[in-house]
Amino acid sequence: MENKRPFLPTKLPKEPCPRWASTGECIYGDVCKYSHDAVAAALGFRDQQPPLAQVNTNASSRQHPTAQRAPNPRETRQQPSAPGDTTFLRRNPAGPSSAKSQNWRGQSSPGNHNPHNRQQPETRSNPNPQPRQPLTQGNANSRNPHESRNQDDLREWKRTIRQAASNRTARIRFFELAIKLVDGEVGISQDMFKTLAKEDALQVIRTLVQQALPQATSVQDKATLWVAEIEPLLRVITHQRVVDSAVLEQEVFTIYNFLHGIGGQRMKTLYDFIIEFIGSMSAGKAPVPQANLCCLSMTELSLGVLSKMLDSNSTNIVNQDFSAIIGRLEPLLNDAAQRPNQGLYLESQARQWLRYIKLRLGVGDSLPVSAPRSQSAGPLTHFVLPKNLPGHLSSNGPRHDNDHADIEKISILPTPDEILCVSDEYLPTNQPTSFHRPGIIGRLDREFRLLREDTVGQLRDVVRKQLEKMHNNPQALQFRSQHVRTFTYHEAEAIHLTFHRTRGLDLLVRFVQPARANDSSSREDWWMHSKRLQPGGLVCIICNDGSTIFCVVSDATKYRSGNGATTFSPKKASLADSPDYAYVHLLLADPKPSNTLDALHWYQSIGPSQERCLVEFPGVLLPSFQHTLEALQQMSKAPKIPFIDLIAPDQQLAGLVDVPPPHYATKPDFVFDLSSLTDGTPLQHGSDEPLDPELLSQHSTLDATQSAALVASLSMGLALIQGPPGTGKSYTGEKLIQVLLSNKKRAKLGPILCVCYTNHALDQLLEHLLDEGVEQVIRIGSRSKSERLSGFNLRTVSNNAERTRSENQSLRGLYSELDSHVGTLHEYLDQLDTCLSRDAIKSYLADNHPRYHTELSDVGVDDQGFQIVHHRPQERMEQWLHGGIVTDLAPRDISELLDTDLWTMTREERQILYYYWAHEIRDPIIDAFREDYESWESLRDERDRVAREVDLRCLTEAHVVGITTTGLAKNLDLLRRVPCKVLLCEEAGEVLEAHSLTALLPSIQHAILIGDNLQLKPQIQNFELNSANPRGAQYSLDVSMFERLVSPPHDDEQTLPYSTLQTQRRMHPSISELVRTTLYPNLEDGGHVVDYPEVCGMKKRLFWFNHTAPEDRALQLDPTSTSHVNSFEVEMTVALVQHLVRQGVYGPDDIAVITPYLGQLLNLRRRMKHLVEISLGDQDKEELDSLDVDDGELPSGINVKPPTASKQSLLKSVRLATVDNFQGEEAKVVIISLVRSNEEKRCGFLSTSNRINVLLSRAKHGMYIIGNSETYGNVRMWTQVIDILRNKGNIGNQLELECPRHPGSSLLVSEADHFLQHSPEGGCNLPCDERLPCGHACMYRCHSDMLHNAAKCLDPCPRPLKGCGHACPKICGDACPSNCQVKMEGLELKLRCGHVATGAVCWKRQHPESIECHVMVQRTVPGCKHTVMEACHVNVDSSMYRCPAICLAPQPCGHACTGQCCRCNTRLEGRVASQRHGVCTEPCNRRYAKCRHSCQEKCHGESSCPPCSAPCEVRCSHSVCSKKCHEPCEPCAEQKCASRFGHWYSCANNHLFTLGESSMQIEEAKCPQCGAAVDGVAHEPAKAVGDGDELEEATQGIADLEV
Repeated sequence: MENKRPFLPTKLPKEPCPRWASTGECIYGDVCKYSHDAVAAALGFRDQQPPLAQVNTNASSRQHPTAQRAPNPRETRQQPSAPGDTTFLRRNPAGPSSAKSQNWRGQSSPGNHNPHNRQQPETRSNPNPQPRQPLTQGNANSRNPHESRNQDDLREWKRTIRQAASNRTARIRFFELAIKLVDGEVGISQDMFKTLAKEDALQVIRTLVQQALPQATSVQDKATLWVAEIEPLLRVITHQRVVDSAVLEQEVFTIYNFLHGIGGQRMKTLYDFIIEFIGSMSAGKAPVPQANLCCLSMTELSLGVLSKMLDSNSTNIVNQDFSAIIGRLEPLLNDAAQRPNQGLYLESQARQWLRYIKLRLGVGDSLPVSAPRSQSAGPLTHFVLPKNLPGHLSSNGPRHDNDHADIEKISILPTPDEILCVSDEYLPTNQPTSFHRPGIIGRLDREFRLLREDTVGQLRDVVRKQLEKMHNNPQALQFRSQHVRTFTYHEAEAIHLTFHRTRGLDLLVRFVQPARANDSSSREDWWMHSKRLQPGGLVCIICNDGSTIFCVVSDATKYRSGNGATTFSPKKASLADSPDYAYVHLLLADPKPSNTLDALHWYQSIGPSQERCLVEFPGVLLPSFQHTLEALQQMSKAPKIPFIDLIAPDQQLAGLVDVPPPHYATKPDFVFDLSSLTDGTPLQHGSDEPLDPELLSQHSTLDATQSAALVASLSMGLALIQGPPGTGKSYTGEKLIQVLLSNKKRAKLGPILCVCYTNHALDQLLEHLLDEGVEQVIRIGSRSKSERLSGFNLRTVSNNAERTRSENQSLRGLYSELDSHVGTLHEYLDQLDTCLSRDAIKSYLADNHPRYHTELSDVGVDDQGFQIVHHRPQERMEQWLHGGIVTDLAPRDISELLDTDLWTMTREERQILYYYWAHEIRDPIIDAFREDYESWESLRDERDRVAREVDLRCLTEAHVVGITTTGLAKNLDLLRRVPCKVLLCEEAGEVLEAHSLTALLPSIQHAILIGDNLQLKPQIQNFELNSANPRGAQYSLDVSMFERLVSPPHDDEQTLPYSTLQTQRRMHPSISELVRTTLYPNLEDGGHVVDYPEVCGMKKRLFWFNHTAPEDRALQLDPTSTSHVNSFEVEMTVALVQHLVRQGVYGPDDIAVITPYLGQLLNLRRRMKHLVEISLGDQDKEELDSLDVDDGELPSGINVKPPTASKQSLLKSVRLATVDNFQGEEAKVVIISLVRSNEEKRCGFLSTSNRINVLLSRAKHGMYIIGNSETYGNVRMWTQVIDILRNKGNIGNQLELECPRHPGSSLLVSEADHFLQHSPEGGCNLPCDERLPCGHACMYRCHSDMLHNAAKCLDPCPRPLKGCGHACPKICGDACPSNCQVKMEGLELKLRCGHVATGAVCWKRQHPESIECHVMVQRTVPGCKHTVMEACHVNVDSSMYRCPAICLAPQPCGHACTGQCCRCNTRLEGRVASQRHGVCTEPCNRRYAKCRHSCQEKCHGESSCPPCSAPCEVRCSHSVCSKKCHEPCEPCAEQKCASRFGHWYSCANNHLFTLGESSMQIEEAKCPQCGAAVDGVAHEPAKAVGDGDELEEATQGIADLEV
C-alpha cells in the first residue's frame, strides 16, 4: 500500500539495513525501510573479533562484557575497558533478610518443593548506559515513536544470530540481549525464545559448546566464557517464564534435547567444562573474591539445567552419563555448602534439584536433608503481577498506533502497526480495583478490550502469521489457527472501482482461480458447494509490506454471469466464468475516509509492485461483534447507563445491597394491578403495601416460588431471577410481561423491550406472547425463522406506514444531493483510472514542466531553432525512465532534481522524479475524492436518520419490542430514542456482559434479568480468556453480568438479591435427583412428573452404559483438532435410537441425541440420515455445514451435486444437537454420547459443572448416557453423579432392554450388533404371539404394535370372491380384488345394441352392461355432419367425442380447411359452438397478370403476391433466357435472330411492332406509330405472328421499322 502522502524523498542516505549489511540478503527487498546501497553498508555492522582478553570485566557492573564494534546508527553501546578485569555474577551475601537475596531466585512460598518452580534473577541494567542517538527529522525511515525499547533489542538480537555463529563479539552480544529480552515483555520474550529454538540460533549454541569451550584452557578464559556466554544461556533456558509456559513447551524440549546432543556428547562437553571450572574455583585457583558463593550459585544453576534436560526425553532416565555427572557435582555441592556465609535458599534449591534427579535416575529413593537454618518469617502477602497499562499510561509508551488508554480512540479492526507488534495487549482482569479507569468507565473499558481480543485478536494473529508466510517464515508456514479457519487467494489485484449511492466504494478484486475445473458449470458447482466468499463474509487484503485492508464480500458478487461472454466486463465479472481468475466485489469493512484512501492508493499504486493476497475468514461475520464494540465506545463517551451504583459502583461495598424499586413505581399511590393473572380475584402490589406471594399463588397458575419471583421483580429496579432447569423461567417472564402490559398506561411504560441472545429464543418468546393475546408486537431483525412473525417484522410494519410530508421532502432533497455527489465521485474514479498513463504524464509535464515535456516529447527544437523528430517516440519515455547509470552515490534531493537535466540523472534519480510526477497527478484527485466522500458520508447518515423516523414511530406505538443482543447494538441509535422503561432479558446467564451493558438504554428504569448462572456460560472463542482455564480465570470473559451480580468473583464485591424458582416440571424425579444432589439442593418436583410412563423398550428409564472403547486416536492426537469422535459410541447410539423408534410410541422430536462435540454430531448425522428423519437446530446446522464443507480441489470434469435431503421413513424424526445449543430445549427420551474415553482421563470441557448440568437436565421420561465413567471420574460433579447411579444400580457395562410384549425376557446388549441379535425388530427373539387382522398367526419375531400393524400375511387368501365364488388370487395380507378377472370361454351374450359378445371376464359376465361392443358401424356426427366409422360402443353424440374427419370448411381466402375436425370445431349439444381453423397453409395458386404462371407461396390472404419466381420461358433458336420470370431478359447477340428486335406486339389500332429486350415494363410501352397502349401479354408475341422461321421471314426487309 502506498504512503498516504506524496512520495517526497528527504535526506539521503537512509539508515543502513542491518540484515543486508551483515548477510547481503534482506527478505523485504525493495520495500525495506532501510537502505541497501554501498554507502549505507559502509556505515553498518562490521565484524571485528578482538582477542579473548579484551572482554569488559568491570567488577562493579552487572552488564555482560562486550567486544568493541562499530557503533550502531540508532544506539551506541558502552566501549570496552582495559583487558584483564573479570567480573562474575554474584549473589548478595547479606543473607536471607536482604531483599536482593530474596528476589534473586525468589522462592514463592515456604514448603514449595517442586524442583521446577524456580524464579530467575532480576535483570540488572548497565549502571552507565549510553544515551540513544536521537532520531532526526531528516531520516525518512525513522523509528515509530510508539515502539518499545524491547522491540529494538529484539530486532538487534535477531540481526546478530548469523554473525554470532562465527564471531565472538556478536555471540557475546547475542547472549547479553537474550538475558535482557527474557525479562522483558512477555510477547517479546516468547518471540525471542521461539527464534532461539530455530536452526540459526542453535548453530550459535553448537559453536559455543563444541568450539569455544574446548579452546578455553586457562581459568581466566573459562571465567570469561562463563560470565559472558554460558551463564546467560543457562539463565535464559531456566527462566520461569520459559519453563512454565505452555506456549513455549515445544521450544523448551527442542533446546534441551539439542544441548544433550547425540549420545549425550554435547552435554558431557558442557558439564566437563562446568565441573572443571567449579573445581578450580573451589580450590582457590581463580583469584576471585567470594568464590565459594559463586561455586554454590553455579552448582545450583547447573543442577537445575540438568534436571530439565533429564525431563526432556524419557530415555534419559537410563542414561549413565547423568549418573556420572551427578556423581561429580554432588561433592562440589557439599564442599560449597560447608563454607561460611552461604545462602540457605541456594543450598536448599540445589539439593532439591539433586534429590529430584536421583529419584528420576533411580539412584536412591531418599536423600538426607540438611537441617534448615533458622530465618525470620516475613508477613504473608499476595503476589500481584503488575500490569503494563494501555497507551500513554504504559511505562514503555504505546505498544502501537492503536494502543490507547481511551477505548473510543481504538479502531475496531486491527491496524497494520498493531498486526506487526509482538507485544501483548493490555487486558484488564476481573478485579475492579485494578482497572485503570474507575466505575462504569472501567467496566466498559474491560468488556470492550476483552471482547475485542476474543474476536478481533484472533484475526490479528492470523493475519500476522499470513504476513510471515509471505516472507517465507518456516514456522509460520506450519501455523494453523485452532479457532479461525482461513482460505487464502493469491495474486489479489484491484482492477475496477465503482461507487454505490448507499454502500459506498465497491472494489472488484481479481485473484487466481482456486477451482480447477475445465468448464464454468463445474467451477460454479465448486464455489456453491464450498460456500466460500459468501455475501457479508469478512476478508482481508494483505500486502507484503505489512499494509492491510479489511473488507466484506458484497452482494454484487456472482457465482457465474451466465452470458458466456469471452471478453471481460466489470459488470459481468464472476467467481466461476474464467478458468484463470476469479472476481469478487468487496466493500470496506470500516468505510471511514482513511480506509477509503488506502483502497484508492492500492488501486492506483505508485512504486515497485507488491505481492498481495486475499485471506477469507469463513463463518466470521463482522456485525456479530462490530456493533457491540462500537456501542461500548459510544457508551464510554457518554455513559448514560442506569443502575451504575449496582453494576459498577465507584467504591465497592462488600455484602448484600438493597435494590430500590423502579423509578416509575415510586409515584404516589402507584400500585401494580395483578388481576390479569388471577381467576378474577382483584390483587394489587405496591411498594408501601406489598402483596403476599402465597396469595398470588392461590389465585393464579403460578407456583409459590414463581409468585415470589414475580412480586420481587416488581419491587426492584434491577431484578434477578434464577431458574434451574424445567422450573418455568420463560413462563414466569411471560407473566411478568402480562402484568406490565396491563399497567402500561398508568405507569406510562412505553414499549417493553424483550432481549434474547439467540434468534430462536426470541422467536419462541414472541410466539408465546401472541398465544397469550398480546397485541402490537414488533420484532427487529431479519433472521427470524418463524413464518408467524413475518408480519410483525419492523421492516414490514414500517413499509406499510406512511411518511410525513416533511420526511418525504427531506428524503427527496437528500437523495438528490447524494446522487449529485455520487456523480462527482464517479468522475474522480474515471480520472483515477487514467491518471498514471503516459498521456497523463505528458499532459502534466506540458502544463507544469514544459522543459521536461520538450525533452521527452515526440518533436523537439534544438538550440538553433531546428525541429528535431525522434524515432520511435513511444519508447522515449521508457528509454529515459529505465536508462541512466547505476551508482552507489546517494540520489539528490527532489528540489534539486527539478532543475536538473533529465538525461544526466542516475537511474534511481529518474525513478524518484517519475514517482514525484505520478504523486503530483494522482494525489490531488484522491484529495478531491476525499472531500466529496466526507460530504457524501454526512448526507448518507442524515438520510438514514430521516428514513428511520417512521421506524421510531412504529416502535413507540408498539407494546412489545423483541430484539437480539447483537441487533440491539446495531440499532442502538434508534432504540435510544424509543421511550422504553422496562427491559426483560431471557437466558441472561448466556449473555456476555458486553451485550448486557449495551441493552441498558438510558431510558430503562426497570430491568429484569432471567437466567441460571449454573447452566451454560456465554460462549467465547479464546480459551485464554475462559474462566475454566487457570490462566484465563483472571479475565473470565465468559462470566455474564447475571452471574457476576449473583455470585461475585471476589469477596470484596457487592452482591445483589435474587429470586430462585424451585419447582421443576420437566424431569422424572430419578433424573432430577442428579442435579438436585449436585447443584440445586432445594429443587422440588412438581406437576405430574412422578407419573411419567416408563421408556418403552427399556428396562430402566435412567442408565449409564459404561464402556472402555477409546475415542478415535487420529483426532485426539491432532493438535489442531478442536473436536473429538468416538466411533463405538456412534454405532451404539444409532442402534439405541433405532430400537426406541421401533417401539412406535414416540412422535417427532420426542427422542433427542446430545453430544458435547461437533465432530461427533457430524458423524451421527452421516450415520443416521438414511435411517431416520433428522432434526437439527439452526446453530448446529450452520456449524455442521461449515465443518462438512470439502476444502479440497474439484477434480476436472466432475460436478458437485448439492446434498440431498434426509430420507423419509416409517420412523419418526430424531433431534440431534450439541449440548451448547440445546439449553432451553427438552425431549421425552434423551441419549447422551460423552465421546471422551482415554487413559489420560481427559474429559475436555465436560469437566465444567455448567455443561454437565445442561446435559443431565434435558430429559423428561428417560435418559441414557453412553460413556467411559473412568475418564470422567476425576471431575467432582461426575463423581457424584456416578455414585448416585451406582447406588441405584443404574450404571453398568450392559444395557438392559425390555420387550413390551414379553416383559420377563432379559435382553442385555453391550455392542451395537447385540441389538440385531436380541431385539432385531424392537421386541425380542420370541415369535410374535399376536394374531394378525386376517386371523392367521404372525410369522415374524416379536415386534412393536406399529410394526405388527404394518405386517403383511403371506399365506394364500382363503376368502372366495363375492358374486362368483372363484378363489382370490392374492396373498392374505393384500386386499381381495373387487372384480373377478377369470376369463369365461364359450360364452355368448346379447348386448343392448343387438350385437353378440363371444367372450368376457367373470365380473363383466355378472354385469353385461359393462361390456363394450367393438363392432364397427357408420355414424353421422351431430353439428359437423361428418360421416365416420367407429366402434359400436362409441357415442358420437357426446360433446366429448373428437371427430377425426377432415374439416373442409371454406376459408376466407377461398381454400378449404385441411385440418382435423376436432381441432377446428368445438361441438356443444349437437351443434358447432365455435370454430378455429388457424392459418391456411395451402398454396396461393393465384395467376400472375403479367405471365401465365400462378403464385406458389403459402396462402397469404389479401396480401399481394410476391414477384414470379418461375424460370423465364423466353427462348429463340439460339439460346434460352436463364433468369427468373420477373427479371429482365438479355437479348440474343446473334445478328439474324428475330428476337434481337424484341417481342412482337400489336396496339389497339392493330399496328404490329416489336419491343426490344430491355428493362422497360410492358405497361409503359406505347405504339410508335399511333401512341396507343400495347395490346399484348408480357413476353407473349402477337397472335398474328408465328415463331421460328415465320418470324424471321416476317422481319426481313423491315430495317427501317421504328422500334
